Amino acid sequence: MRENKLHEDQKYIDGLADNNATVIKGVYVKFSSRVIQYISHNNGDAYDAQDVIQETIIAIYNQAKQQKLQLTCPFETYFFYLCKRKWLNQLKQNFDEAKSIELIELDTDHVAKEISHETYVFEQNHTLYNEKFQQLDDACKEVLKATFSMKPKGQVSKSLNITYTAAIKQKVLCIGELTQNVLNTLEFNPHNDKFIGEQEFIQCEKYLVGDLTKDKLSFFNERLRSDDQFKQAFKIYKDISDHLIHEITNERPISDFKANLDVISSQYFNAIHDKDMNSVASSKSHFYKYVIIVCVIIFIGFLVFKLTVES
Repeated sequence: MRENKLHEDQKYIDGLADNNATVIKGVYVKFSSRVIQYISHNNGDAYDAQDVIQETIIAIYNQAKQQKLQLTCPFETYFFYLCKRKWLNQLKQNFDEAKSIELIELDTDHVAKEISHETYVFEQNHTLYNEKFQQLDDACKEVLKATFSMKPKGQVSKSLNITYTAAIKQKVLCIGELTQNVLNTLEFNPHNDKFIGEQEFIQCEKYLVGDLTKDKLSFFNERLRSDDQFKQAFKIYKDISDHLIHEITNERPISDFKANLDVISSQYFNAIHDKDMNSVASSKSHFYKYVIIVCVIIFIGFLVFKLTVES
C-alpha cells in the first residue's frame, strides 16, 4: 500500500503547477544531468534528452493542474523513472534491444514506480483525448469550447445561437461521441460499437452534476457495480470531461507554461553546449601547446647534438 504522507519534494510539483521559473530551473539544474547521461549511454544524445525532459515536465504539469498530483516519494526518483520510461518507449520503436535495457535499468523503488506509472497513463490518455478531440467536427468543437469556458449562460447561448439547454445537450452528445471514439480505439468492446447510447450519456452527465433523482441514482450506481462495459464508458466520459475542463479553462496558463519552459530548456541546454564547446576548444589548445613544446624540445636537442658532433 502506498504511503499517504506527502514528501517534502511536493514543492517541485506545486512549483511546476504554478509555472514558477525558479522551480523549473531547479528541476533542470538538479535532476537533468542524470537523465542526459542515461539517454546518452542508451542510443541517444543531449538533443533527445532535451525533448524527453521537456515532454515529461509538461506531463507532470498537466497532471498536477488537473488531478492535484501528490508526491509521496523523492522527486528525483519519480522524475528519472518517467524520463526513462519515455525514452525506452521511443527506443522500442527502433531498437530490439530496448526491452533488455528496460529489464536491467528500471528502478526498484515501488512507490516511485507506482506514481510514475499513474503519470504515464495520464499522459497517454491526455494525448489520446486531444487526438480524438481534433477529429470532431467544427460544430462539436465549438459547443465544447463554449460550454466548458465558464462563461455566463447567456453568453454561451449567444455565441452558439441556441438555448443554453440545447447547448448542454449538444455538449453531452459531443462528449459521448468522444467517449465512443476512445472506447473504439481501446477496443474495449470491439463487437458492439454502440453499447451505450444518447440517453445513457445524458444520465452520465446528470450523475456528474448531481441531478439524478434518488431512484435513478440508485439504478445508476447498481449498473456501475454490475456492468463492466458501462463502468468503463462512464469512467472515460468523466475523464474526458475533466480533461476538457482543464484544457479549455486553462488554455492561456498552459500556453504560458510551455513558453516559459521552452525558454528555460533552451537556456539550460545551450549552456551545456557552450560548456562542451569550450571544453573541446580548451583541450585542443592544450594539445597544440604540448605539440609546440615537444617540437621546441626536439629542435633544441637537435641543435645540442649538432654542436656536440661539430666540436
